Amino acid sequence: MYRVLVTARSFASLDEKPKKILEENGFEVIKSPIDGPLKEKDFLEVVQGQEFHALLVGGDQVTAKVLEGTKELKVVSMHGAGLDKIDTEKAKELGIPVLNAAGLNAPAVAELTLALMFALARKMIPAYRSVCEGRWDRFMGNSLEGKKLALIGFGNIGRKVGQLAQGIGMEVLAYDIAKPEDSGGVEFVSMGTCFREGDFISLHAPLTAETKNLVKKGKLEMMKKTAFLVNTSRGGLIDEEALFQALKERTIAGAGLDVLKEEPPQKDNPLLNLDNCIVTPHMGARTYDVVKAVSLIAAENIIKTLK
Repeated sequence: MYRVLVTARSFASLDEKPKKILEENGFEVIKSPIDGPLKEKDFLEVVQGQEFHALLVGGDQVTAKVLEGTKELKVVSMHGAGLDKIDTEKAKELGIPVLNAAGLNAPAVAELTLALMFALARKMIPAYRSVCEGRWDRFMGNSLEGKKLALIGFGNIGRKVGQLAQGIGMEVLAYDIAKPEDSGGVEFVSMGTCFREGDFISLHAPLTAETKNLVKKGKLEMMKKTAFLVNTSRGGLIDEEALFQALKERTIAGAGLDVLKEEPPQKDNPLLNLDNCIVTPHMGARTYDVVKAVSLIAAENIIKTLK
């Protein structure tokens, strides 16, 4: 019997079907005794002295040591799309396939991206706080129709954000290292043009050694004072100290962040005390529909690989 270690907290949390499918196909499903996401040290503690043929992971640190330390490991299945916390090079070297659920979360993440844009443009968070505090302040906001949205990254999520934005009358620019044959009416430009011309800059790039701190002081200084930065991709794409200074000094209008370098953030993270910054708890893909679908794909990926 194959043994599957599940560290992804969302797996089968809304529907038992994915877990039952594994069991019906002869897999023993073992849930991590440590509530994740697991750091390398925790992961090594869980797998020590045991055999696991498959790992079904979420935002856990699947490092080279974890891959080498998991006896009989034959496949890693990601409960989601992002692979930045998995040492995919080491997995390839060891002959261990790493599979994910690419594209399933695109509509949900794209919708949250637009929601952050609306909330920033119409000052919805400070307006709500104003009412709760007994005031009735008349906030003046910005329309999205007719504005330029600049996408940094045009994969599944970036493309979907562009489609939604076009649907409300926005002009969409994009930068990506690989221009698709069908851009869907999106104008491809340089990264610099995106930062200089965008009224909203939305990040949809993977986190790699090349993209770490992609948005730092120089890029922020390119932006219009009236422009907003939105990140629903990976926190490491932004130099958070530089962003804090830009927001505090109002050299950009605001930021909407569903991801941070450190999650959850420290209570004294200065970004949390700004009235022009919205932070949400990495919930872009957390809808009932997406979590159910991703759990099923994560289970099926293991079955297809090992059966």
